Amino acid sequence: MSEYLLKDSSAKKAVRNWLEEAITRYANAGRLSWNDEDALTQRFFDAIANPALQTNTGMLQIECYKVRGRGQKAPEHLLGADGLGLVHIETSTTLLDGIFLFQAKKADSETAALRDAKKQCAKMLQHSSASQLIVLLPDCVHVVSALAVTSVRNSMAHLEDVPFMNFARFVVEQLLNGLMLAPLKDTLYRSLSYEKRYDMLLP
Repeated sequence: MSEYLLKDSSAKKAVRNWLEEAITRYANAGRLSWNDEDALTQRFFDAIANPALQTNTGMLQIECYKVRGRGQKAPEHLLGADGLGLVHIETSTTLLDGIFLFQAKKADSETAALRDAKKQCAKMLQHSSASQLIVLLPDCVHVVSALAVTSVRNSMAHLEDVPFMNFARFVVEQLLNGLMLAPLKDTLYRSLSYEKRYDMLLP
């Protein structure tokens, strides 16, 4: 089990260093893309995808595939998601490929309003419980489950209203345990036509 979780002492140190370096890269690169939410999201995923984490125990890779298209029948509108996070965990005894849906929002502060987040999170949850709201702050990244966002009583969610966690904690407590992941070929993916699969998985 320790190999699967990548939580031996050497791997834990490597995970911590990898995440710190990735968030630093995101923060530095994000200053050039702050006015463009889509570009900022891509900066974040580029920072955590390259390079992938390699340890003596195994490897972890997190990539982003942006959903494409416009209009009422576009994948983004149908899913309520900006894209899919693809997670690959590999050790000598384990091979895990999973996905999570995500909606990304940029925010200047931890009290910022997350406009349309409740509606988009509710739509994601119609397709998969493995759905997350990613909040891009200037120097860090927070993650909140879509379920927590939809439970907010106010008509518009604020970051301070929901039990967010920083991205490092999300990786350690969720992804490395295989939680909040759906199998890569789950019913969400299989239910789409081949054309929509292609559109969704264009990088």
